[in-house]
Amino acid sequence: PDLGWEWLRRNGDYQRDYAETRHSACDLRELTNRVRKRWGLHFVARPSLNATEAPVFWCPEDDTGTVLLAAAPSILPADGNLFSAIRETAARADEQGVHFLHDPGDGQLLHLLRLAGVAAGEPLAALIPLDLDGLDRLEAVQRLLKSMLGRAVPADTRLTKQQRRRIRHMLQAVDGRMNGASYREIAGVIYGVSRVASDPWKSSALRDATMDLVKDAFAMIAGGIARSFVIAADPDPMSEGGCEFGAPFSHSPLAALLRHRDLRPPLTTSG
Repeated sequence: PDLGWEWLRRNGDYQRDYAETRHSACDLRELTNRVRKRWGLHFVARPSLNATEAPVFWCPEDDTGTVLLAAAPSILPADGNLFSAIRETAARADEQGVHFLHDPGDGQLLHLLRLAGVAAGEPLAALIPLDLDGLDRLEAVQRLLKSMLGRAVPADTRLTKQQRRRIRHMLQAVDGRMNGASYREIAGVIYGVSRVASDPWKSSALRDATMDLVKDAFAMIAGGIARSFVIAADPDPMSEGGCEFGAPFSHSPLAALLRHRDLRPPLTTSG
């Protein structure tokens, strides 16, 4: 989710949507609904703030790392329920309930949603729908519970370490390119100047790797909008014009960062 925000806040169309909130005539309710449908972001966030500065809440239906908190069934004992250990940090309330963030201790914030009708201070239970994303949501609940019990918290496995490293390199590369850096300069920052200088640049594998990072990063910025874009043939990566609306947000490249497809059970078909 943190890396998803880093892509979205670089998208020019999202920046323009956010700018509308600064106008006195803005219909904030209408804009919020548009942002949810278009970008998968539940509350509008300032794009000038990075993932450590902005409290970012993705729509719970898209972010399967969101923990849904319901009232604990009365047949279960209230003694030992850990609801009192939850701190509602950066809380935002709406028709769904109260959204807040929880840090399990590894820097990967969890989005918690105390559902509408559930009073603050009452024993809680985590709600896991019996659907294709159930295992994904169960993993988020496990991270929450282990952090509250003081146990070692497993990593958020929706992205591997290798995927996270490549995405961070993509962000470095696209930021450098957007600020006028050459591909060689970008490669020097990511791979090291001496390593880049060890081979002729025009035939270097690092040159190709750097150009791929930039290309994929621009596609990710454009493709991160809530209705996924179909990139036109041979678009100019520095422009925002080579795209058109396609599938809903749940099928977009950005939404893929919010789901753990490997935890989905295989679909079976009946004869």
